[in-house]
Amino acid sequence: MLHLNPNFICSRRISALKILTANPTS
Repeated sequence: MLHLNPNFICSRRISALKILTANPTS
């Protein structure tokens, strides 16, 4: 059972953004 909490999604989005900004691939 996966609980989709808005807070969890927000944290995932923030982590993804951090990874994207940390990797200078563009």
